[in-house]
Amino acid sequence: MQRVHPQDRADFQKVIDGASREATDFEHTYRLLLPNGRVKHVHAIAHTLQNVSGNREFVGAVTDITAQRHAEAVIRQQEAELRDVIDTIPAIVWSALPTARIPTSTGDTQSIAGCRQSRSPDQVGMP
Repeated sequence: MQRVHPQDRADFQKVIDGASREATDFEHTYRLLLPNGRVKHVHAIAHTLQNVSGNREFVGAVTDITAQRHAEAVIRQQEAELRDVIDTIPAIVWSALPTARIPTSTGDTQSIAGCRQSRSPDQVGMP
C-alpha cells in the first residue's frame, strides 16, 4: 500500500477490502509511486484461495503497463492535434468506412460542398 500512488490509494483499498471480505477474484489497474519519484502504471489480476482453516490469500500477477499508458497518451494527443488541423483548414476532409459510414468530416462541409452534416455522425447528407 505504501507504493500505491496517493491518488489511487482509496480505490485500491476498496478493491482489496471487497476482495478480502467477499473472497472474490479481482482485477485492477493503478499506479505505483517509486522512491525516485517515477510513476509506474500496473495491472493486477488475482485469484482468492482459502484453506480449510478459513485463511485467505491472493495468488496472481502484476503487469507493468506504463509503456502502454504512455502510448495511449501519445495517440490521444496526436488525435487532438489532427482534429485541430482538420477543424481549421478551409477544405473538406472526411473519412469513410467500408460500410459507407462517415465517422469524420469537417464542419466546413456545408459551406464548401453544399452538404450538411446530419445529426447522426454516421452520415453526411445533401440539403
